[in-house]
Amino acid sequence: MAASIGIRVALILPRYTTSLCSNFTSDGQQAIFLLDLPIISLDTTQLKDDIFQSSNYKIPITDVLNLYFQTHCEGNYVSTRNISPQVKNVSCSAPSFNVKFLPANIIHFQLFNPNSSVQLQLPANNFAHQLGEIQNEFKKSYHAELHAALIIYATTICLEVIVVTLAFISFLGMEVVCILGIFSILTTIFLLIGNSITTTLQHQAVTTINQYGNDAGIAGHRGTGLLVLIWTAFGVSCVATGVRGWSALLRKSGEENNEGLDNGRVYIHCVGISENTDTDGPLRLAVRGGKV
Repeated sequence: MAASIGIRVALILPRYTTSLCSNFTSDGQQAIFLLDLPIISLDTTQLKDDIFQSSNYKIPITDVLNLYFQTHCEGNYVSTRNISPQVKNVSCSAPSFNVKFLPANIIHFQLFNPNSSVQLQLPANNFAHQLGEIQNEFKKSYHAELHAALIIYATTICLEVIVVTLAFISFLGMEVVCILGIFSILTTIFLLIGNSITTTLQHQAVTTINQYGNDAGIAGHRGTGLLVLIWTAFGVSCVATGVRGWSALLRKSGEENNEGLDNGRVYIHCVGISENTDTDGPLRLAVRGGKV
């Protein structure tokens, strides 16, 4: 009974893990889909305020640039900024497995629109240099880390599909416990590697943005919602792996107990024998276990 429950749980949990992985690798691809779960956010509201103070002109650039695994989006905050600000007027790049995040190009084009005749007073003399340093770091290593994490997550999803299939086969009674365990452990390991890369990327990118963008009115923020999601997926995967191992041990223990009863001996249990029993008549015997 316990082993059957374990198999059922081990069949359900990988489906949740697959769903979580699919969600956070696809977020941002639609204007209303998981926009609050970016990898990082590049905030330009301070830049806009500084330019307004110096030039008395509200520049039409977006408040925030969000980076996702397969796209990046631009938008404006609905109201005052808070822990989880809502974004409106969102526009996103075409989804691509090889997404490039080039904030200097995006902000420069918005600031120096060819159709605008307004002369802007930038907040820092080295504004272009600072913004360029941020973009160079993305070109140098962050894009590679982003693509590596996406490849690992895609592999994880494929492994989870295999795990779900094997768990279903195991539920039907076929012996695939060993193979199921191997793929289950591989899935958890790949998810751990992908999460570690993503977490490291977030820390490095936000540190770089804040280091070079502080004087330029640009700030970087980590997507804490995404962190919660990816590590929740890892936790679910760990639980599923543990449940599968527990189920396999219960099944193996049950098989060993059955083999222990079948040891070639015959056990005879006499029923109803007492002092007044007539032993000259037929004697009822009950045989349990063993082989005759």
